[in-house]
Amino acid sequence: MLIVLTILIQLAAAKIVPGNGTFMFNGIFPEITEEESNTQSGLMMIEAMKYAIKTINEDPSLLHGYKLDIKNIYTVNQINDVRQKILTTFKERVPFLIGPYSSETSYIGSILTGTFSQITISYGATYSDFDTNDHNHEYMLRTVPSDKFRIQVALDLVKNLKWNYLAVISSYSYDGESDARHFIAKLPTIGVCLAEKIDLPNNPSLKQYEKTIDALITDKEKRLKGVILFTNKKDTQELFSIIKKQLMYKRFVFICIYGCTNYAEIIEGAEDILNGTLSIDIAYKEMPGFEAYFTNLEITENSDSYFKKAWQSVFNCSLSGDDSKRKKCTGKEKFTRGVGYYPNTPVQTVMDAVYAVADAIHVYLSYVCQDTMIWMQGKDSCVLDTEDRKMYSSHVYQMLVRMSYTDGTLEDFKVPYNRIAETVKYDIHQLIFNNGSSKNIMRASWSLNRPELHLFPDEVLSGSKPEFDLKYNNETDLAPIITCSNECPLGHIKINDLNLEKEKCCWSCKRCPWNSISVNNTCVKCKYTENVDFEKNLCKTLPEIHLYIGGQNLLLILLLFSIIGICLLLFFTTLFIYHIRSKIMKRCGKDLFFLILLGIGMLFLSPIPFMVYPSMLVCIFRGALPGMAFLICYAPLFLRISRIYRIFIYAKQSVYSPVLISVQSHVIAVLAIICVQMIVAGIWFTEKTPMASFILTEKGDYISFQCSGNESPVSMFINLTLSFIFMVSCTILAFKTRHFPKNYNEAKFIGVTLYITCVLWAVFLPTYYLTTGKGIFLREYLLSTLCITIGFVNLFGLFGQKVRLLMFPRNQDQDANNPKTWSISHSNESQLLESKTGNAKL
Repeated sequence: MLIVLTILIQLAAAKIVPGNGTFMFNGIFPEITEEESNTQSGLMMIEAMKYAIKTINEDPSLLHGYKLDIKNIYTVNQINDVRQKILTTFKERVPFLIGPYSSETSYIGSILTGTFSQITISYGATYSDFDTNDHNHEYMLRTVPSDKFRIQVALDLVKNLKWNYLAVISSYSYDGESDARHFIAKLPTIGVCLAEKIDLPNNPSLKQYEKTIDALITDKEKRLKGVILFTNKKDTQELFSIIKKQLMYKRFVFICIYGCTNYAEIIEGAEDILNGTLSIDIAYKEMPGFEAYFTNLEITENSDSYFKKAWQSVFNCSLSGDDSKRKKCTGKEKFTRGVGYYPNTPVQTVMDAVYAVADAIHVYLSYVCQDTMIWMQGKDSCVLDTEDRKMYSSHVYQMLVRMSYTDGTLEDFKVPYNRIAETVKYDIHQLIFNNGSSKNIMRASWSLNRPELHLFPDEVLSGSKPEFDLKYNNETDLAPIITCSNECPLGHIKINDLNLEKEKCCWSCKRCPWNSISVNNTCVKCKYTENVDFEKNLCKTLPEIHLYIGGQNLLLILLLFSIIGICLLLFFTTLFIYHIRSKIMKRCGKDLFFLILLGIGMLFLSPIPFMVYPSMLVCIFRGALPGMAFLICYAPLFLRISRIYRIFIYAKQSVYSPVLISVQSHVIAVLAIICVQMIVAGIWFTEKTPMASFILTEKGDYISFQCSGNESPVSMFINLTLSFIFMVSCTILAFKTRHFPKNYNEAKFIGVTLYITCVLWAVFLPTYYLTTGKGIFLREYLLSTLCITIGFVNLFGLFGQKVRLLMFPRNQDQDANNPKTWSISHSNESQLLESKTGNAKL
């Protein structure tokens, strides 16, 4: 750049001697036929080249008297034809070639242009691999930036659309496949997964196009898909045609990387299918005067064959008049906007190529044709011979290289040679089809400043931040969000796809278990005291109910009876202690007597642990106290009734007194039995330590704080086994002694008490074992009721008569001959036995 500017400064004061000659151009453009006019990519591009040459020639001072002209315009459609036309251009010694028209043809052509040192500027070569070569040794330059910029535009667009799943279709080799490979490699950087990658072969057949569309639609995925097209115009047109034929409406949202919605040749007849399609286009520049030039073109006898073919195709007429399917052309038809002329065609890419050559020639002529040069002394015309390509070709090429970036892209131009910093610009359009008409609406713009010529695209992209400006239009919404999998509902976790290319975007949703919530894609189990709020995906603490809350009235009744029982027990005990020296108390076996009272007191206290908040100690009392209380009641009572039974048996069989165990021994035996009961309880508690724990209600909407070690009916049965055995034994003995003698008071009251007790147990046990899951705290209520009831039965049944005798004695109660009072009128059982024996002898 500095060298060029230095030359221009040196030449500013020098006089330039004008010359005479014409620099020739050839052009290679897409084929134009009567069936397919290629108006935009063919005819308009050709006329843009002609218009640029005409504009330059209209200013004689620009090239110092020299002119530009076109030798040949080639319209081709095969790679072999492109090679042949490049070779022909070299053989005809035409110094400059504009074209070829695509990345693939330009890449193939660059091999020949480099070999023949043929200056060629492509107006359509965008492939990103171009800048991996050292363009100082290539004679192929271009006016369109590297597709590394366009790929970044596509990545930014997909990211802004919030897509994370898409398919890619690419044309053969450098017409799309190469760029698609770079695009796919960068998809993970924006969190996008690839659904399909389809590479079209060179010159695909109709069947191959159909197979491509079929590959996009599988039985597993009957939904909207995002498709990125790295396809040339022909492939894009064919794909849309097949989709139209198969009526696949609203199945795809397309993004055309190389532009498509701005080409009438592609969208014509398929507007409904392309509705919503996005297109990445090079930012258009309005070329002054070109529209007027093009719309004033007329058909003549001397018009080129490509022009005649395009004319007949655009106006659907026949110049010769021998086509029965078409009307005859009048020759007065006119190109207008939308008919032959399309303002969104990037014709500036061709004009910039012509202007670049003119700029380079201008600089070179300014040096060669100045009058101070030795070879110009005495000359009145510049010595440069335009027909001798070897004289200037390499110098003009070096000048073009200095005007280009490292990827071979020529800078933005002005005529005369005065360059400005170029900004890479792309526009994103969307085709909207509504009510039978289509619009190509501007949706976004992308721009990036290229500060220096020596920087490669990768360096520019890493060193500068592009501007991405989304422009929303009220007429319609932008493209829908396309994802592989929708976000999982609350309470679900993602099961990622096993395919490594899809695992970050594709998943299935699995519901967490009924008692768990989803946290960071993991099922977290709620606490036992919590319930799952499925709507909010939260663990919600369950309300707690207690024995004293769930049945408050019943609890008060039980507590009242328990207090009454304890008060009566204390009264009886006080009364018995007060009359401890009375005949009644001396003859009843005080040690066992008070043990039974202790057991009854424990029965009245047994409901109390069920009425307080559970803890380990409380749970131990809940489990052990009822069994211990029953045992302390029934074990002494069993020893007492067995003593009476033996006395009566011996009284019937012998006149001698039976050998009886002392009352003190009875106490020791009771204590031994209590130790056994404690061992049983210890084994129970060791097997499952009674701890306070939360228990869910049957519906799972409340929790109760209960003892975990007490809920087993089997354990409870084992705990009460000894008590049950002694109770049954007492009942049997009481039944046997009910007539020994017939009206013996103590035996009668023991019998009645145990009969009632058996009835209570017969009601209690089935009810207790059938209450599983039937109601909260029902077992606690049953066991408490049983303890209180049996406590009252034992208290009044065993000690009621003695209390009456002590408090309200009658005269007959003091009569020693009254058999009803024998149990309390004699000093001991032996006296009773002697009395019975004497009576028998009588």
